[in-house]
Amino acid sequence: MRILLSIRHPSYLRNLLEVVRRLAGQGHRLHFVFDAHGPLGEDSLFEELCRSHPTITGQFIEKRDPSARVSWREQAERLRFGIDYLRYLDPRYAEADALRERARDRAPAWAVGLGERLLSRSPLALRTALSLGAALEWSLPVRPIVSRFFELFRPDLVVVSPLVGLGTDQVDWIKEAKLRGLPSVLAVASWDNLTNKGRLRVLPERILVWNEAQKAEAVELHGAPAGMVTVCGAWSYDHWFDWRPSLDRDALLALVGLAPCPGYLLYVGSSPFIGQNEAAFCLELIRALRAEPATRALGVLIRPHPQNAAQWESLDLAGLGNVAIFPRSGANPIDRDRRNQYFDSLWHSDAVFGINTSAQIEAGILGRPVLTVTDPRYRATQTGTLHFHHLTSINGGLLHVAGSVEELARRLGALLALPAAERGEKSRRFVAGFIRPPELAEVPSDRAARAIVEAAALRPRRPRLDRWLGLLYRRLVLSRRTSFELTPKLRKALGELRLAGDEGNRAAGS
Repeated sequence: MRILLSIRHPSYLRNLLEVVRRLAGQGHRLHFVFDAHGPLGEDSLFEELCRSHPTITGQFIEKRDPSARVSWREQAERLRFGIDYLRYLDPRYAEADALRERARDRAPAWAVGLGERLLSRSPLALRTALSLGAALEWSLPVRPIVSRFFELFRPDLVVVSPLVGLGTDQVDWIKEAKLRGLPSVLAVASWDNLTNKGRLRVLPERILVWNEAQKAEAVELHGAPAGMVTVCGAWSYDHWFDWRPSLDRDALLALVGLAPCPGYLLYVGSSPFIGQNEAAFCLELIRALRAEPATRALGVLIRPHPQNAAQWESLDLAGLGNVAIFPRSGANPIDRDRRNQYFDSLWHSDAVFGINTSAQIEAGILGRPVLTVTDPRYRATQTGTLHFHHLTSINGGLLHVAGSVEELARRLGALLALPAAERGEKSRRFVAGFIRPPELAEVPSDRAARAIVEAAALRPRRPRLDRWLGLLYRRLVLSRRTSFELTPKLRKALGELRLAGDEGNRAAGS
C-alpha cells in the first residue's frame, strides 16, 4: 500500500516513529511531505528513518517559496484564523484566557467583532457559526502543490498530523483526498492537541486518539461522530516502557554537576507559552525546599525546556545548596546521547516537578511522583487550559497539587518518607487511564498501525453540501481572485516537481 503522510515538520515525527516503523516493516511504501524543517534540528530523525527503511522517502516544501505565492493566501489565512478563534468562545473555554487571547491576536477584525458582539452571547449562534466552518473551508481551493503530490505519488491513503495548528492549511491534504475519493487519517500528535490548538475544519475518515478522554474531545469539541474515532493508547510513549538507563546514578550526578546526595528533585521546564519567567519561580521553590527540614538536603536538577532556555543561562544559584542546571542552554532529545541523558535524569530522580508539560507524563510512566504548584502567575496556562485537567482528574490524577511552594515542600517531604513503591501509586493509576488503557489488548503502536491499514478500506463520502455552500460563499463574498495564479513560473515549478527518492523505489519495484 502507498501511504502519503503530511507532517508539519520533523519534530512531530517523534510522536509517530514507532507506528511508522511498523508500517514500513510490513512493506508499505511511505512518502513524507513536510511543510518546514524542524525548528530544533529534528531533520536528523527523518534522515535516520530513511537510512533504516528503504521504503520510506520524503521531502520538504517551503510554503513561502516565492514561486508558489498566490493572490488569495492572506485572505485564506484570515478566514482560517477566524474560524479557529471562534471555538474559544465556547463556554467550556470560559477560563482559557491565554488560549483565547493567543487565537484572538491572529484572528481578523471581523471574526473578533462578530464573536464578541454576538456569538459569545448566544450559544446557539456560536454552534451555528462553528457548524459552517467546513463550508467556509471548502470555499478555499486546494493548493496546486498538494494536488501535484497526489498525481506523483498516487496514494491509497493519506495520514496527516497534527492538522490542528491555528490557521493551518494542512487541511488541504484532507480536502484533496476527499475530492479523489481516497480515505484520510488524523493521528493526534500529543495530549493537548484537541483542546488548545485550532478546530478540525474538515474531518478525515478516521481519527486516532490515545484514550477515552481524547475521544470525547474529538466528539464534543470538533463534532466528530463517535464511530470515526479509534482509541489506540499513547503510541508516542511505547518505547518508554522498555527503556533502561545508560548511566548509573553516580555517573549521572557527575555528568550534570550535582554533588553526591541521597536523592534529588528533577525540575522540568515548560514551553515559553506555559512558563514565562519560570526561572524566578524556580528560585522561590528551591528556597522553600531549603526552609523545610525534610527537603533541606535534597538535590535539585533543573532541566530547561529546549524552547525556553535563555532565562536559565545566567541564573545565579549561589547560596541555594546542591543545585545544577543541565543542560544550561536546553537540549532537544533527538539523538541517542541527548535522549539517554533526558531519560536518565528522569529515571534516577526521586520526584519530578513541572508547571504544565509532557515531561510530567513521562515521569509518570516511570512511576515517579509528580508534583506541581497552582501558582496565580500560571493560572491561565495551568487550570486555564483544558488539557491540564487531565493531569489532575484521570484515575484520580497524576499530580500531587500544592497551593504554594511552602506547601509543596511539606508534601514532597511527606512523599519521600514513604516506601518507594507507594510514592508512585498515583502515577501508575494515571498511566493505566491515559497512556495504556488496560482494556486494549495490543501495544498502542501496533493498534495504531493496524487502524491506519484498515482505514484504506473506507470510502469517504464526497462533501457535496459543504462544498456547494463553500463555492457559493466564494462567489458571493470572497474576492474574485480566489484561485491559484498558475503563472508560468509556478507552472514550471510544479512541472519540475519530483518525488524525492522515488527513482530508487521504482528500481526496487515498489
